[in-house]
Amino acid sequence: MYSPTMPTMDSVAKFKAALNSERGALGPFMITSDPAFVEAAGHAGYDFALLDMEHGYIKTDADMHTS
Repeated sequence: MYSPTMPTMDSVAKFKAALNSERGALGPFMITSDPAFVEAAGHAGYDFALLDMEHGYIKTDADMHTS
């Protein structure tokens, strides 16, 4: 089961180091509300995942069945 947690100081330090490295920080720009895609990006080794929710909440299957 997925349980969101706050970033640790170690993970923040690793991200800052990636930003300051010659390689830079790499990550996908996602337009999904499915946490499985974000988790897959983390397992793939990306430094971050940017979630674009600019145009509002995207309904999930569970939400569609409650209307």
